[in-house]
Amino acid sequence: MATASGEIYNMAGLQLRAELGFTTMVYHGVAANREWERQIRRTHDAGMSVIVRWPDWGRLHMLGEEHAFRAYDGKHNAGDGGGVAGPSLWNPEAEEAGIASLQALVEMGIDGVLVKMIECDRPYPTDWYPLGGDTMKYTTAYWAFDPDAKHSWKEHSGGEIPFERASGAATNGLELEFYRWYQGGWIGRLQRLTDVALAAGLKQIFTWYIPLDFWDAENMADGTASSVEPMEGWRQTVLAAGATPVTVTPQLLGLWPRWAAPGIDTMTQAISNLGWTSIVGVGLCASLPQSVENLSYNSVRTAEMGFSGIYGASHYLVERAEEAKVAMAGAIAVFQGGDGEQADA
Repeated sequence: MATASGEIYNMAGLQLRAELGFTTMVYHGVAANREWERQIRRTHDAGMSVIVRWPDWGRLHMLGEEHAFRAYDGKHNAGDGGGVAGPSLWNPEAEEAGIASLQALVEMGIDGVLVKMIECDRPYPTDWYPLGGDTMKYTTAYWAFDPDAKHSWKEHSGGEIPFERASGAATNGLELEFYRWYQGGWIGRLQRLTDVALAAGLKQIFTWYIPLDFWDAENMADGTASSVEPMEGWRQTVLAAGATPVTVTPQLLGLWPRWAAPGIDTMTQAISNLGWTSIVGVGLCASLPQSVENLSYNSVRTAEMGFSGIYGASHYLVERAEEAKVAMAGAIAVFQGGDGEQADA
């Protein structure tokens, strides 16, 4: 049961979250300083493990245009505040900086990392996020036109990038080859960063996973079409190293119907057929009463799909701690294979 935060808490705040039933704190914005080192120590003293979202591209100054993704017409995703800001998956300077930043976190005593590609939960800067007044123009655009990406494709194929937009179905042999190269930008960086984390001795490796595995143009532009197999390859390397791979799906039940049903199907099959350890958002960022209601209702639904636990914010829950403790007790019972009846105790 994991909760996300970028705040510094006193011991009482951490103990309250542990009493609610959270076992893991997933921190973002962590700096290599004494304040965060003490926070990590307090988190452990409260009985919870510490996962850090890594790399922190903003702290590493990797959100500028010189490191950004670009679409076919030069549109980029640079910016400090944008939800899809982050360096191109083919930019070597960003990757080197990310790798170099890990050791300081390890020395602070973290238990693991949530490996991320950009500032949000997606591998590419696409779909409904704000990219200017013509946002929807870029939902099917391939983000592979920065200099490093074009150089990588030329090394791979000997030619220029052949597609500006995703077709929605990889029926053309050349587009399938291009798409697998494009998707490989994400999977390759994920694997290289994971290898560094494993070499540093970390035993819990989390990463975002958006389960939009079916073929359509938006999913191809975001690299998630036909992504279960490469993600399973990543999982196996983590398992082979004696560590635990965890996929984190922050939004599933709240997706538009067109996305939710196939997403649920993808996760259900990956968990049941491949044994994935996966946690999922259950709507804890809603309003105060709605968060508690979502916790109770959505935990049952996601446990039935096979998820191992939940992921989300805790700030609303701590405002209604006694009510939330009851809801969390029921959620924990459901994920552990019970029926949650103690939630009424």
